[in-house]
Amino acid sequence: MRRAVLSALLLVALVALWQGVASLESVDDLTLASPSETLTALGDDRSLLLDNAAVTLIEVLLGLAIAVAAGVAFALAMHL
Repeated sequence: MRRAVLSALLLVALVALWQGVASLESVDDLTLASPSETLTALGDDRSLLLDNAAVTLIEVLLGLAIAVAAGVAFALAMHL
């Protein structure tokens, strides 16, 4: 239980730090969006993000499959 509380506190601290840094005058909104801006964008653009999520998932799975196949091939080549 103590570990979960510490993890939650660390997460809250990191989000607060992110918000603080993103709120600085010298940080451009396009460079680093704040957590509140990110949540707003996720809510406003939900349909656009969901439409593109399937394409992203397919690309991730294809990349993973290629990486695993290449890793196995290189491991076999090194072993032999």
